[in-house]
Amino acid sequence: MSICEKHLWPAFKYVLLAGAPIQKLIDNGGETHLFLNNQSLHILRNDNKIHIVKVLEKYKHFIDIGNLWADKGWKCFAHYYDPYSGKGIIPWVSATTECRNYFQLALHNWKLEKQQKSMFYLGAAAHILQDMCVPHHAMGIAFNGHRKFESWALINRNLFSIKDGGLYTFNDIADVIDFNSYTSQKYYNDVSYFNIQGYNRAAKELLSLAQRTTAYLFDHFFGLSC
Repeated sequence: MSICEKHLWPAFKYVLLAGAPIQKLIDNGGETHLFLNNQSLHILRNDNKIHIVKVLEKYKHFIDIGNLWADKGWKCFAHYYDPYSGKGIIPWVSATTECRNYFQLALHNWKLEKQQKSMFYLGAAAHILQDMCVPHHAMGIAFNGHRKFESWALINRNLFSIKDGGLYTFNDIADVIDFNSYTSQKYYNDVSYFNIQGYNRAAKELLSLAQRTTAYLFDHFFGLSC
């Protein structure tokens, strides 16, 4: 973590709590994130990871709450990561740093047998991983068609649901954040303006990627916590 990340980000979290009206211009699509959570469970089930699904279903409410919470109070500005520079939007920490922090909190609380709190933070980590499947988040650009694409994806999300094939080959959180962001950047020109053909092309690849890598995140968590 850079000096800027270490010292400025904690202060900014408090300063920005009052910024919700402006934030509404930027973040959108909580229902899409919940859709991705739901789909990841279907994928895990169809990939024969039934034991994981049973635990996730038990705590699904807390996963969803944590996922939605991750966007509150301007925390969304820590959901950006350019894989080429390794940075997010200064002075905010990068998505990799924020996702790792939530994931470690999830592991820590699980080991303390605080399962509900653990699943809350796992949901927050999932939100950031999912955001990296939006090209704007991978480019470090908060506007320029961001809201329009996420609104369109919200309406059309069911057209891009998948049933199986989780991506379970990553070694850690940083690897999957890198993979999602590299892939997302390729579709930025398709979604930087209202463009149905481009939207469909991007969503076909990126919503599928978000579902498959969320399944990985949940599988990876239980591989480390058990």
